[in-house]
Amino acid sequence: MGGRGGHVAKEFSTTIAVVLGLALGCNGDEPEPHLTPGGGGDADTDTDTDTDTDTDTDTDTGIAPTGDTGNHTTTDGPDWASCAVASDNALRLVCSITDPARTGTASWTVTQDTRVRTASADASEDVVIWGLAPNTQLTWAVELDGSNGTGAFPTDPLPKGIASLQATVSGSPIETEAFAVPFTCDGQAGAAVIDAEGAVVWYHQETSSGAGVLAGANGLDWVDGQVLIGLGGRTLVEVSTDGEEAYRLTSTDRPMHHDTAIGPVHRYALNASQHGSTVVDGFYVLDDGGDIVAEWDLADHLEVGSAGIGGFWLMEFPFAADWSHANSIEIDGPDHVLISLKHLNAILRVVSNPDRGDFGTIEWTIDGGRNSLPGDFVWSGGGAFLDQHHVSRRANGGLTIFDNFSQPQSRAIAIAIDEGAGTVTETDSWPFESRCAIQGSVYERPGGSILSLCTTSGTVREFPGSSDTPAWEVELLCLQRSGGSGNLARAIPVDLPD
Repeated sequence: MGGRGGHVAKEFSTTIAVVLGLALGCNGDEPEPHLTPGGGGDADTDTDTDTDTDTDTDTDTGIAPTGDTGNHTTTDGPDWASCAVASDNALRLVCSITDPARTGTASWTVTQDTRVRTASADASEDVVIWGLAPNTQLTWAVELDGSNGTGAFPTDPLPKGIASLQATVSGSPIETEAFAVPFTCDGQAGAAVIDAEGAVVWYHQETSSGAGVLAGANGLDWVDGQVLIGLGGRTLVEVSTDGEEAYRLTSTDRPMHHDTAIGPVHRYALNASQHGSTVVDGFYVLDDGGDIVAEWDLADHLEVGSAGIGGFWLMEFPFAADWSHANSIEIDGPDHVLISLKHLNAILRVVSNPDRGDFGTIEWTIDGGRNSLPGDFVWSGGGAFLDQHHVSRRANGGLTIFDNFSQPQSRAIAIAIDEGAGTVTETDSWPFESRCAIQGSVYERPGGSILSLCTTSGTVREFPGSSDTPAWEVELLCLQRSGGSGNLARAIPVDLPD
């Protein structure tokens, strides 16, 4: 392929325990108390074996950095304004004009290292600011009707669960500022946003629920500040980046699995049910209030086979074969979704708008090479994908797919579709060094770069669109993994707030 050849120089390589002072060591000990700093650090020399170099008063001998880094200061703001870390989230800052007599528009600026966040709101409204790193000093400033105020304090350490995520970063990103992943770590589950430097800068966390492969987080989508998370196979939660919960759907009849999708009007969640001796996939359609307004079942549109692969559904449907095994659902315009069926080695385009008379119609099928379903296209010039995960639409009308098994190494690929000629053609690929046996994702960025994840290794890479050599890479691990098959299953590009 053309574009940048050779190896990309690694402009930086840092390992960041995303708690900048990991709040929980690998041995499960309780974290040291977070000290309220007063003036630049304590007086003694740090003698423990961790990697921090502050002068603190602790005498621990653990390997994890302590919460006190010796460099935090706290400065009170003016008597008419306040900024503080939210009581329920270490990375959410709530800023308020506390003097009710003041009116007008308040302009807020928060600075933390190279991170700068700004917001404006009426003096009567609280401002919620996110996109900040944990346990790190920040300063804030506010301007209102010619008056100015400032303050300073550190963000909090991350809580148990999210604190188990560890990122190793190398290279320089092209377009990617951050990415969102589902996680199931240390008995907790939810979604996290990791920035280009490897720091957690947003999270939503709940106690892990569900059993077996459905335990913990098993579906995630992120669109314009709305986050849709599947938990434990029977719960669907939509929250905003500000922490406001839009709805919580619980105890669904069918188990939900693998993926969710946020559309312009509706929300979608993959589900499954038993038909005879086999498990067949479908999806729920919800409105923006969390009510199920339609259901789609693959068995209504295809003749269901009797064979299956593996024991994914052993705990839910113990005597049924896993026939279709859907593993991604993505919005494709206002009225359609794209669905990946791993065991059938096929991709479907389905009418997903429940207000249309042809709701549920399968408009076309692409066969990856196993001939499990009749395909509507012929491969031009060779090409294939096997046991694929995740399909989404490209800006040029083609598709990106995470191809797990057609080659000795897993890869992200791009294909062009010619519906008139009935052909599909592989146009690009972006490889990993090994087979990714579990999950994976691939997203095209607006400028053409490719963000792809190999779930097996927890490796997230950004490739120049014209090169198969990554410019930037993050290895993301859960140090205290606690079950579930959806752990780090997606790496969704996220634009950070200004």
